[in-house]
Amino acid sequence: MEKDWPTLIVGGLFFLLGAIFCCVAAWIVFGDRLEAARLEAGGAKARAEVLRKLIVANRTTGSFVKPKHRIEYRFVPTRGEPVTAQEDIDPALWQRLGKGDAIEVAYLPADPSDHRIEGRTTDWAVALIFGLVGGFFAPVGFWVARNGLRGKEPDQPARTVRWINDNPPFALGSIGVVFFLIFAVAGVGWASLASDEAGEFARRAQAVEGMVIEKTIVRKSSSTSSSGGARSSSQSTHYHAAYRYVADGVEVLGISALDSDDWERLKERGPIAITYVGGAPWKHRVGDESGVWLWIGPAIFLGIGGLGMLGSGYALRRGWLRRDVAPPRQPKARPPQPAPAVDAPPASPAKPAGGNWIVWLVGAVFFAAGSSLAVSGLLDLLEERRFEADGQLVEARIVDKGIQQAERGERRSTAYTVTYRFTTKEGGSVEGRAVLKPD
Repeated sequence: MEKDWPTLIVGGLFFLLGAIFCCVAAWIVFGDRLEAARLEAGGAKARAEVLRKLIVANRTTGSFVKPKHRIEYRFVPTRGEPVTAQEDIDPALWQRLGKGDAIEVAYLPADPSDHRIEGRTTDWAVALIFGLVGGFFAPVGFWVARNGLRGKEPDQPARTVRWINDNPPFALGSIGVVFFLIFAVAGVGWASLASDEAGEFARRAQAVEGMVIEKTIVRKSSSTSSSGGARSSSQSTHYHAAYRYVADGVEVLGISALDSDDWERLKERGPIAITYVGGAPWKHRVGDESGVWLWIGPAIFLGIGGLGMLGSGYALRRGWLRRDVAPPRQPKARPPQPAPAVDAPPASPAKPAGGNWIVWLVGAVFFAAGSSLAVSGLLDLLEERRFEADGQLVEARIVDKGIQQAERGERRSTAYTVTYRFTTKEGGSVEGRAVLKPD
């Protein structure tokens, strides 16, 4: 029996995609445990001092803010310079800690920057999403690839195809109801969350003035295909602002996407009006926002789910009413006529030309992308190894500081630059320039 190579290739790609997503989900879940075990086996421990506590509220990743409880800390390894870093930790531990308190940290003596503090959080939502995607694509890909290995039998259609052919309205209506039900349920849950947050703002809204830290212009590209087969690319521009405010005694670092005019009116290190929910300072709005944007996502999901279920339900009803109607009889297949005896062996069927170039093209794209990433990673690794082997530590002096603000059509983000100068151990003077974080 001849293998169905297109089905086998598609199934293999689906299975590979699902396996990659499953591996990422497994790494998110178990990677922290493996890292903790590695540091426990070959590392040292120290007590780090909490320098700062803050909550990060990023409003550019969705309609609702998932707060990140972050601390800035410093610890002194047995050998080497003090290490200062930031990390997101468990909210309960974050509440107990205060400025100046101690927290345990495990680190590698050879590289103290490779360390781990207690209470570090894991993003279970990301792991769940990757696991669900991988859990869907891997079995589907395996099933499709298995059908490709079994070969194709045109006279015997698959069971799913026979089910659809016997009663298309009922089959497609059933599939559509299940598919669009997911959108409807998600829209209802989303609308419930939006209603709860709108009620919180109505009952416990408070105003405070914050300070703008950074303005950024983000450009996202997307490609679309027209009816003629041609592909066109479009670019959307988003105006982001990072700001800091203190509410309920807690420092909050907020990030929001703004209208271009509102973004233009803001100034670096200037004031910004914030409205937040008392008791939950990470829930906030910028300026005079009305909160209508909270309902855009639920409305889209409810519209897709509702209209899709109505259409699918109508098709399902029609199929249910005709479920007892016998399918039309298929004409009986004529018995195959015996082939005439010939002396020459039958010629093998000609294989369609031009089918393998798609596989070669896809493979070439993956090979080129993988090779470029591998070379880039190898160069970075070699540079880090060179600094570890031959690097020398000296003290530099800050010569100048500057802020280059983001502007439309020019600089996408604000750059906080410093110019520094240091003297090598050989006596040479070197001047350099670096872009640092706002803090």
